Amino acid sequence: MQKYFLIPFCFLISVVYGQCPDFDIELTTQAEVDNFADQYPNCTHLERWLTISGADITNLNGLAGLLGLGQGLEVLNNPLLTSLEGLNALAEIGTSRNQGYLTIRDNERLESIEALGAMGYSSGEDGGFDLSIYNNPLLRSLKGLENISGYFYLCLIRNNGALVNLEGLSNITGADDFYVMKNSGLKSLKGIEKLQNVGAFIVEENSSLISFDLKIANPSCGIIIQDNPVLEDITGLVAPESGDCASRAVI
Repeated sequence: MQKYFLIPFCFLISVVYGQCPDFDIELTTQAEVDNFADQYPNCTHLERWLTISGADITNLNGLAGLLGLGQGLEVLNNPLLTSLEGLNALAEIGTSRNQGYLTIRDNERLESIEALGAMGYSSGEDGGFDLSIYNNPLLRSLKGLENISGYFYLCLIRNNGALVNLEGLSNITGADDFYVMKNSGLKSLKGIEKLQNVGAFIVEENSSLISFDLKIANPSCGIIIQDNPVLEDITGLVAPESGDCASRAVI
């Protein structure tokens, strides 16, 4: 007689995702980063948030086995971290609620986020993404974010003094709120040519911004471009012409 055995569904999930916690994870020391794989054996997909924030964190190599994050990633207040190497295998973010979050802020030595190059997110019809990158004075480029695509609820690029353009944001097609502010080394907005539908679009206090070769087809809630002292060219810019937002267009 042939026998059949039923494998509980929960067991299958455990096999696929390993011993992953079902709560937010915050790593605050280098030792916690290094011991992640030992504490959570075979864990590849976190269902909730991952926060990395620690005064002595210098590398993220202990997270090399992570493939996905259900909600979001925060990398903040890491004074010794120079890159995100160790997150190279991270391929998915925002899978649990069809909304992704990425915050990278207050990392005074961070120079590159290219290690995130495999990380993908596509908003589809019902989703959206929140991206905040600010107060990273040595960050030279946004390359590594090319696979995050579609519509954003928020895109905030603020106070990243070494940043010279927005390459890396090449697949953003729209946003509720898009802010480019106080990036002292920013010379152009190259990299966001696909941005077409936007609510509030604010570009201000970028002291090195020279060119603004960008056409926004459907700005719905106002464009504000101000306090960019050397800005010479706004070729192609389409400001709102009617509706409640027209009076708020400042150039």
